[in-house]
Amino acid sequence: MKRKKLTSSGLSQSELELKIWKAERFNKLREAYLSYMLQNIRTQMNNITGFSKLLVDEEGNPEKRGAYYEQIETSTDKLNGLLSESLDIAMMSLDKIDIKKEPCYINHLMDDLYSYFSQQKKLYSKAYVEIYMYADVEDEDFNIIGDCSRVRQIMAQLIGNCLSNCSDGDELEFGYRILKEGKSRL
Repeated sequence: MKRKKLTSSGLSQSELELKIWKAERFNKLREAYLSYMLQNIRTQMNNITGFSKLLVDEEGNPEKRGAYYEQIETSTDKLNGLLSESLDIAMMSLDKIDIKKEPCYINHLMDDLYSYFSQQKKLYSKAYVEIYMYADVEDEDFNIIGDCSRVRQIMAQLIGNCLSNCSDGDELEFGYRILKEGKSRL
């Protein structure tokens, strides 16, 4: 029988090294995420401030004022989303998010996301990006058990991030498929 040398924490040296590596990796990911979020928040705040000043300065041209107002509204919506996402991430890291287990009608969810982002293309200034949705099951009563609001939030964040990084003429496809027949895998 091979004996392992244990550290003062009761873990073997290799287990301790793995835990340290995971903690360091998590810290790097957290730092990168925080940097990304702060940059995006700063960008949206600068947009709101800049277009607000232009809105005040532009007295006579209603077209320009309308365009500035739309930019302010878009930046405000994006800022609100960023702050909500940040709060959710903070709550997840504290294990404070309650996950509901209830039927989530996935085809309804996908249809809602498709409709929403088809309209949001204008706000993202991506009017010429084509959006396609894929559903593996046609039954509108098809459902999964889970937290539908969290699934919606995650999907919306992913789709929104993809849309913001698309160029006119690009295609964005999202949806789901069943991985194994008879299994609960989506």
